Amino acid sequence: MMQKVSWKGRLRQKRVILFILAVVGVSCLVNLALLPRLIYASTLQDDSQPISRNRPAIASSTLSVTRSPQAAVDGNSKTRWTSATGAVQWLAVDFDTSATFQRVVLQWDTSYARAYTLQVSDDGSRWTVIYTQNNGQGNTETMDVVGKGRYIRLVATNGVTKNGYSLWELQVYGQAGTATPTPTVEATPTVEPTPTVETTSTPDVEPTATSGTELTPTPTIPADSNASPSGEAMPKGDLPGWHQVFTEDFSTDVAIGGFLNAYGKKFTVYDDGWPDTAGSYHGAPSRYYPSKVLSAKGGLLDLYLHTEKGTPMAAAILPILKDHMYGKYTIRFKSDSLKGFKTAWLLWPDSQNGGEGAADGEIDFPEGPLDGNINAFMHPKGGGQQDAFDSGVAYTSWHTASLEWSPGKVKFILDGKSIGTSTKGVPNTPMQWVIQTESCLDGCPSPSTAGHLQIDWAVAYTPAS
Repeated sequence: MMQKVSWKGRLRQKRVILFILAVVGVSCLVNLALLPRLIYASTLQDDSQPISRNRPAIASSTLSVTRSPQAAVDGNSKTRWTSATGAVQWLAVDFDTSATFQRVVLQWDTSYARAYTLQVSDDGSRWTVIYTQNNGQGNTETMDVVGKGRYIRLVATNGVTKNGYSLWELQVYGQAGTATPTPTVEATPTVEPTPTVETTSTPDVEPTATSGTELTPTPTIPADSNASPSGEAMPKGDLPGWHQVFTEDFSTDVAIGGFLNAYGKKFTVYDDGWPDTAGSYHGAPSRYYPSKVLSAKGGLLDLYLHTEKGTPMAAAILPILKDHMYGKYTIRFKSDSLKGFKTAWLLWPDSQNGGEGAADGEIDFPEGPLDGNINAFMHPKGGGQQDAFDSGVAYTSWHTASLEWSPGKVKFILDGKSIGTSTKGVPNTPMQWVIQTESCLDGCPSPSTAGHLQIDWAVAYTPAS
């Protein structure tokens, strides 16, 4: 028997149906309103690949070439960027053109930042903060951000240790534009970090190898005195027994303070304020100050060696080389006669266990006071008496120095002539070329002493296979 529904029941049914239709209608309108935003967001976000992967990166400082800024964007969780000691340090990524940022992931080592900001910029000079963290917890931190610019920069301002900052990966997600070749972000730090790392002829840094800097060799070009400001052109291509992996002739002009802007992809430096050998071990006021010393003009790298406010200033540059276990290192240079300043250009072991009497040794050439002669020294591994060679030649004219490091033998060559060969205790672990100029070891320079050391070119080789 069919049950009849009263008019009140039918009215309630109609009201329920109308309510359901109203809810469905409102939901559709909301979805239509959100659809453009959802489509826009889906075009920006690509969770499978950070747009920062293998982009050019630069930092306020770097502890060593194996812990360079590029290591934080290479997608390899076993490589990392480590800064020098200092409360404020930064790491910036260049996208070549304007990019849109939505999410940033930081993968910290144990030396992480408690406080930091994320900033964006279109020109590398004027920055806008898009995220602030005052209580970072380290490990992996993920931040949703809204920002746009050519550059994004992490600025750390308070660390949990006194050893600087160490970051395995900086991953940026969003939408990158089409790359166009334009100048890179300014490399001069916004603040000068407080140095504690000793960077001297026995430097307390890790000058080891990084990847991506080998150059494709070209056929050897005979020297042409008209092609070089020093009268001897930079050699290009392999030599008998040697494969060329690095060249630099400093053809890009750059003012004092901008060296890393032009050459930061091929060199690192000891940062402003780091003590040199005399500063580290003897309490001398001498310091490295690349921002006040290094410039390039007319195909020459110029080191303006001088004293400011009682601080003798010099600089050290480190060619970024890959896995250098034995090699040939050649450099063309000359200097004014400057009492109190010296070169201590050397091969320093990646292990950091180098120097006089140390397990892995050290090789120095050319070394000597700039008002004296060019010398060479071989500190044998495991200690023992060093080998020393005096060329009897002053720094004040153009010279070409070559150091040939082979298994069981080190040969020192100046202007095509051997000045000595060492065969005892030859280092046999990877080493880094450190072009280090300093002061105060045999007395500090007079405050009025000032002049120039110039480098025309530098090249490096590995043994030919």
